[in-house]
Amino acid sequence: MKTIQVAKSLMGTKVQSENINTKRYWDEVYKQGIDPGVIKADEFKFENIAHHIVDGMRVIDLGCGTGELCQVIKKLKPRCEVWGVDFSKEAILQAQEQGNDIIYGIDNVVNTSLGSNSFNYVLSLETIEHLDRPEELIKEAARLLKTDGVFILTAPFGNHIPSKEHVWEFNYSDIENLLFKRFKRYWVFPWAAGWTEVREEESKRLVYPKGHWCTIMALAIK
Repeated sequence: MKTIQVAKSLMGTKVQSENINTKRYWDEVYKQGIDPGVIKADEFKFENIAHHIVDGMRVIDLGCGTGELCQVIKKLKPRCEVWGVDFSKEAILQAQEQGNDIIYGIDNVVNTSLGSNSFNYVLSLETIEHLDRPEELIKEAARLLKTDGVFILTAPFGNHIPSKEHVWEFNYSDIENLLFKRFKRYWVFPWAAGWTEVREEESKRLVYPKGHWCTIMALAIK
């Protein structure tokens, strides 16, 4: 684990000056395939998210990847109209292969081509930390939501999930600061326990043991 702090703001700490999260980069990641162990570890998280959703509602996942969350929601809440968007063509092609009456599209998660006030739920799981301007995701989520619609966001807590792909690190107050201008009510809290330990890159010193709280969850009402 090695983090270089670039800049601190009220919205979080920017830790990378250059963003590697391009369409080409993620197309290659998805072509190589996601570790099945990571997908399995996320299944419980996805089921937890699904239980916050009322069946029969209109739901969109911003940054859906290959659609695992969308699939879980459709399975547990079969009357929902489920959408997923991602800027990676490879991810969307893989998601579409799974079928299950889910609507997928290649789109920019911070500036989608979809209409305003269109969804009862907007979801975005561990996407915001990859963006140059995280506030743009919050703005887009609020635009897409109907009045009284629910936004569900997750993000790594601080550096507890180290990755060269993370441009920003957040604590609880950072997420609150991102939400308060666009949502009338919100809750921000620890959500998921880490399934792997974290060690320093060079010394291999244990920084966070298995089972530490590694993820922030936020629920916000428009």
